[in-house]
Amino acid sequence: MARRWAGLLLAFSLLAVVTGYQRTSAQASQQASNSGEVSVHETQAPYTMRSERNLVLVRVVIRDRSGNAVAGLRKEDFKLFDNGKPQIISDFNIESTIDKTHVPPLVTPPTATNASVTENEPATSLPERFVALYFDDVHLTFEDTVRTRDAAKKYLQQDLRPSDRAAIFTSSGRLLQDFTANRDLLIQTLDHLQPHPLTANLSETNACPYITPYQAYQINAQQSDAIQLAVLDIIDCQCNGDARNCPSASEEAVTDARRVSEFEDTQSRYSVRELEALIRHLSALPGERSIVFVSPGFLTDELKFELSQITDRALHARVIINTLDPRGLFASPPGGDASVRNSGQNTMQRTILRDRFNREELMVSADVLSQLAAETGGVWFHNNNDYDAGFKRAGDLAETSYILAFSPQNLKFDGSFHKLKVELANPSGLTAQARRGYFAPRKAEDPAAREKEDIQEAVFSRDDVRELPMNVSTQFFKTDNMNARLSVVAHIDLSTIHFLKEDGRNVDDLMLVAALFDTDGNYITSTSETIQMHLRDATLDKLSHSGISVKTSMGVKVGSYLMRVVVRDSQSTRIAALSRAVTIPY
Repeated sequence: MARRWAGLLLAFSLLAVVTGYQRTSAQASQQASNSGEVSVHETQAPYTMRSERNLVLVRVVIRDRSGNAVAGLRKEDFKLFDNGKPQIISDFNIESTIDKTHVPPLVTPPTATNASVTENEPATSLPERFVALYFDDVHLTFEDTVRTRDAAKKYLQQDLRPSDRAAIFTSSGRLLQDFTANRDLLIQTLDHLQPHPLTANLSETNACPYITPYQAYQINAQQSDAIQLAVLDIIDCQCNGDARNCPSASEEAVTDARRVSEFEDTQSRYSVRELEALIRHLSALPGERSIVFVSPGFLTDELKFELSQITDRALHARVIINTLDPRGLFASPPGGDASVRNSGQNTMQRTILRDRFNREELMVSADVLSQLAAETGGVWFHNNNDYDAGFKRAGDLAETSYILAFSPQNLKFDGSFHKLKVELANPSGLTAQARRGYFAPRKAEDPAAREKEDIQEAVFSRDDVRELPMNVSTQFFKTDNMNARLSVVAHIDLSTIHFLKEDGRNVDDLMLVAALFDTDGNYITSTSETIQMHLRDATLDKLSHSGISVKTSMGVKVGSYLMRVVVRDSQSTRIAALSRAVTIPY
């Protein structure tokens, strides 16, 4: 996973290599003043947020009493609070899987040496959705693995659409199958799925003393009942039930608890780190992107900041995380788990304490699953033994979700936690599933980094963005039977762009990126350039009516592709992004 993401980062770094491009109209001969261009500056305020690192995104799913997602709401229907203070929702978007806008269709043109591609013909089949099955194999038990593996196979065989691409990843990194349409290959990969704890498990049920991660956490917090249970276990299994033979039982319990906590923290960090890498990988794919995270959960008290960063990255990348708890319907056996040593002295007392900690651990460890699903707009499937239904639900996307954005005022770069709350102006029995909160940045970041992320997100998205008026056309010229030169022409309307006035010229830069993907959504190549404009008033007046066309080209093999074209205005930070499907015939 790390090597693959490093390759994607290297590929995207090509987008940052830009060349100067200056255009002026040779036909412009008359100077004129266009004071209306200066006034456009006021309309750019809603977009200046894009260059700020403190833009906070909140995905909200509104559900009715039956649990169905509710559509048709507007920005005015929502109220957003940051640490109890009302916030201005500066950006509002609706995402829906109903009547989803697809890539404008293009088709293989008639065989020719030089051919243009048009926009009104039948579409070439391209992937529309990417679903990653992510198994937390460092925490999964063998029983959990078998149950979820069989259900995952049924999901792949019965519920994926022909246009879907699926992949299999694990938190240990030992099992990997990247995105593919080959269902048989995915199922063969699942056959090799098994638990992979990172080291010898210090909390195995036959250990003495037997300490679970949650009990260890409570011992480290000096919780008396947790320490007492560990001490009683030590007395029973090491000292034949005689406390006089175990004078250092308390010290030993604390030492063992620290070792268990360190082990669990290591495993949890593996799960979180690989999840973040998977989100990075998904962000480089066009179309709808989701993760089915199969895990029994884990303790995250030391990972709250990292999880908030993961949520933020998923929201910006439009990745939905659905979670599935493989433990199913929980029931505590009378007398405790039979696999755990619980005989000898103080049996009843130890049983009561252990049962209590087991119940508490079930809820606390599952909190990470609930949080990731709720905050990214996903589904949390839990306390249910119908794993087939679980994968079906977790593999689907909510029909409608709402993206709210706000820019906190006077935000301190201190890493503090901010509690978020979303309300409806008229609830009427509806409930809001939304982000719980976020951590403030720990330091101020370079606006240039945000600019790069804006372009990257637009390039690797499937959604059309029309903040700037732009049209795109493509054509190709075959150089031989297997190779062609693909040209892309972007025509940009300059009438709404605000230019800065410098030394009597109208100044602005446009960044253009054209990126090519294969039918599985894999990045192939890209070109990029900066259009630097220093226009006289007369030239600006002319181009404001005619617009400007920019052409770029790249060498490609014959085949079917997705072309993604993005233009970003440096002054307003507005973006135009369009997708075109292209087929170059043999």
